[in-house]
Amino acid sequence: MRLPDARDHVLGTAYDLLPHPEDEVLGRLYDRRMMRRLLAYVRPYTVHFISGRRAHDALVGGTTAGPYLIKVAIDRYILFATIALASPS
Repeated sequence: MRLPDARDHVLGTAYDLLPHPEDEVLGRLYDRRMMRRLLAYVRPYTVHFISGRRAHDALVGGTTAGPYLIKVAIDRYILFATIALASPS
């Protein structure tokens, strides 16, 4: 019997249901030694990381602020202007 290879792979086959070796949990969830080694490679790019993080935070803040500012505009100004125009004086 021959094992399936990449040419035989079709989505939805029984081969997709078999456990893959990459799915095994081999160690702890957080490994301090591995993180120290990873940070040694990342350290030269610290400025890029910090500027990217700040840009990301500004983008998320701007994206979140848009709907809130529209809500404030409707609740404070448009709604009261409509009520003032509708009420007979």
